[in-house]
Amino acid sequence: VDGSDFFPPMTKQERLEKTVYLQNLNYAAACNGGLTVINPQDKRVMPTTVEGTFYIPLRFVPEYYGVGVSWDHEAKAVVMTAGDKQFRLAVEEGIFSLGEKSKQLDHRCFIDRGTTFVAFEDISKIIYCDTHYYAENRAGVIAVGPSWKPDEQAEKQAVKAMEFAISPFFKM
Repeated sequence: VDGSDFFPPMTKQERLEKTVYLQNLNYAAACNGGLTVINPQDKRVMPTTVEGTFYIPLRFVPEYYGVGVSWDHEAKAVVMTAGDKQFRLAVEEGIFSLGEKSKQLDHRCFIDRGTTFVAFEDISKIIYCDTHYYAENRAGVIAVGPSWKPDEQAEKQAVKAMEFAISPFFKM
């Protein structure tokens, strides 16, 4: 007997809530299990792998979770606003900050065609979330809420549903 006996396992639908699935070189993402285009104005904006590191377009993830995103041209920084808090990501330095508090990201950020990209591994330093990278699919899951447990049945079912949602067949 352990503490898990007090709580029923999550269902696939519960696991899909507040979950984003992004795949390398795919202009679509699965959000809450449904198909979403990362940037409807430019389908060339998509996750990519650079020197073995999986990068994602930054704006898409915070905006999906309700965070305002803008660009400070003079400071070359992404500005994210959540409630009365303003977070900044100095792109060239890779420093994420809130007021006087700051943290260095593990990987460099870069800008391509006006889109800021961050390493998938660093997104959890920018928003409070769980991440899991699926190397075999070249895809990553970003989940807000309960910890993502890739070996659990609900997570396995959710990944299959999200893979289908962004598949070429579904996008047709």
